[in-house]
Amino acid sequence: MSEVGIEVARPELRVRMRSARLFRTLLGRLPLELDREGITEIEPANDYLARFWAMFNEFRAAKPSDPSDAFVALGPKLQATAMELVSCLKHEVRVCDGNRILCEGKQLDIGRLGCPDLRLGKHYRIHEYEDGRCELFHGYDSVAAFVVDEVGCRPA
Repeated sequence: MSEVGIEVARPELRVRMRSARLFRTLLGRLPLELDREGITEIEPANDYLARFWAMFNEFRAAKPSDPSDAFVALGPKLQATAMELVSCLKHEVRVCDGNRILCEGKQLDIGRLGCPDLRLGKHYRIHEYEDGRCELFHGYDSVAAFVVDEVGCRPA
């Protein structure tokens, strides 16, 4: 989610502890409730749980203080870019020297791609997209775009 700029608000410790206590209570209580009802089979247990959750939610649910929706849709361009970033294969690569990188056991000579010499010891990764394109990244910066074929790397 961080790759596409989605931030998740982490609840404070007090709230997380409250949910952990509730979970422990349910783990202890549900088997007792099922036993009290004489339920020993999966289908009747699922039916009971559906009724139990409806009753539980009615009892425990609180109305939100802000009724507006917290969902914010991505724009079409950002949505396509985000899906491409999330769904591509990512490879951590090692720099052999200024023009060659080692990726998945293959040495790729990227010298003719027009990118600056890569530095030894820096972290790089290759994103391999569904259409066969590859892109070399250093952090969030794209260093080079290329296609790998039988001959080697060529500009994309």
